[in-house]
Parts: sequence; structure tokens; C-alpha cells
Amino acid sequence: MRAATAVRHRAVESLPALTRLFDPGLDRPAYSATLRGLLRATVACERALRKQKAQWAGRGLDWGARLRKSQWLHEDLARLGVSPEPPPLPASPELDDISCCVGCLYVLEGATLGGCVIGKALRRNARIPVQAQRYFTGYGADTGARWTAFWLRIGAAHAWEAPARAAAAETARATFDLYHACLADAAP
Repeated sequence: MRAATAVRHRAVESLPALTRLFDPGLDRPAYSATLRGLLRATVACERALRKQKAQWAGRGLDWGARLRKSQWLHEDLARLGVSPEPPPLPASPELDDISCCVGCLYVLEGATLGGCVIGKALRRNARIPVQAQRYFTGYGADTGARWTAFWLRIGAAHAWEAPARAAAAETARATFDLYHACLADAAP
């Protein structure tokens, strides 16, 4: 999955909306714009995953507990005094089966793990209140373990037939494209 999405992953990581989070001069308007871009994409993904609950229920992973990232973003924006309502939502990824759900969740969970790296940089920025950094703390001390549990579940996907693996990778790429579109527009 990592190799199949590497180009799209790098494209998202290199967007100004994300790279500016490492800038010690980051201010609240720029930070808020990034949070709103993340919120747009995250809400779209979480809604799509919730609609497919029957696909992933009982699959041995706490999928529902992982669909709280939009709540974290809402909390961060509220603590900044910014309306947490995003602009109109983009189209959600198409999640036709469990492999598509896995592809979408791969991006959401990867963003949670990567967000912790961003969180370390943000905590050094006195302009951004720690109380408005919930999204970038992930699952706290459990973030790594939860990523590992998810990754092991993904590893089981390698035993899937080629069409299922391809569908998961294609949905992950489409999810990265969604984040790219939402963050490319995230100007302060």
C-alpha cells in the first residue's frame, strides 16, 4: 500500500498548508486555514466510512473509534474561536467494499501517525495554543500501537486476491487526492 500511494502521499505532504505547520512563524489564521482544509477532507472520508459500517463491522478492528478525527478538528477550531463549519464538502471517496474502506482508512490512520510529528513542531510554537492542537496528538501514547494494529490488519490484506488489493490501493490514492484538493485551497 505504501509503495502504491507514495507519489500521492508526497504530493500532499509537500503542500504549503502542511509544510507551514513546521514554520516557527506560523500564525493562527494560517493554522486555522489548514485545520479547515483537513476538516473538509476528514468529514467526507468519515461520512463515507460510516455509510459502509456493514462492510467493516466485526472485522476485528475498532474502526468506529477511529472515526473521530473530524471531532478533534472541530474542537481545535472552536478553541481558536473559528467557526468549525467547513465550506461545502467535496465528494466522498467511493467505498464499494471492505477493501475500499481499508484504503480510505489507511490514509486517515496514516495522517494520525504523521500528525504526531507535526504536533511536536506545533508545541514549540507559542502562537498556537496547545489546547488547539488536539488533532495533532492523535491517540496520545497509543498512536503507534494503534497504527501497528491497523497495519497488521492491512498486512492480512496482502493475502487478499489481487483485485481487492488493487481496490484498496486505488481508494487510498483517491483519498490522498481528496486531501490534496482540500489542502491546496487552504489559504489563510
